[in-house]
Amino acid sequence: MSDRRTETLVRELTDDLQPVRRIPRLRTVALLVLAVGGAAAAANTAITGWPFPLVTARLPSGEGSFLMMLAGLALAAGGALVAALAGAVPGRDVAARSGRLSAVVGVALAVGGATWWALMTGAKEAVLPLSSCFGCASHALALALPPALVVGLFLGRALARRPLALSAFAATGVLALGAGFVHASCTDGGALHVALGHVVAPLVLAPLLAWPLSWLASRGAEPVPAVRD
Repeated sequence: MSDRRTETLVRELTDDLQPVRRIPRLRTVALLVLAVGGAAAAANTAITGWPFPLVTARLPSGEGSFLMMLAGLALAAGGALVAALAGAVPGRDVAARSGRLSAVVGVALAVGGATWWALMTGAKEAVLPLSSCFGCASHALALALPPALVVGLFLGRALARRPLALSAFAATGVLALGAGFVHASCTDGGALHVALGHVVAPLVLAPLLAWPLSWLASRGAEPVPAVRD
């Protein structure tokens, strides 16, 4: 009788167990995100004629605020993506915390650079049509969508806890990546355009992108119903 109860208990405990999912290495996912982002930028250039980054054209001029914004966007992209990817894997807490800190520092650098640019150029040059700001912001969003899909699928595959929080970091990372490409390519140097179109608007769009990313991650994390005899 006791053996039968033990077997029943063991069966009840194991009925809801799911097979372990193998997830790709974080380094592989990070390289895939960069590759997909680069492919999206190349395809965008081929289709729309949007130029590749013109960083070398501005480096000799010594525009510190331009480089400050570019460095801030790059740091925010890398840090936020590391925070999202590492946060989905148990045992990577140190990397996740470092990524979050880097993302915060990167955003501060980008916003500081935009403020510096506005102060240097003056209020006269800052008066520009908001449509141009929206154009660059939407361009950054379009470039962010393909790598965002890769990160969202990884979060679902990893059965990530707190999918909304991780999706918020992922959205910030891919939007900063797209904004960095736009910032290094756009030839419009107006203060309002650069501050809003290249830095503020892409970061403001992050919460909007985080919701569908969270839904995608949650769909992947849904448990498979157990098959009972």
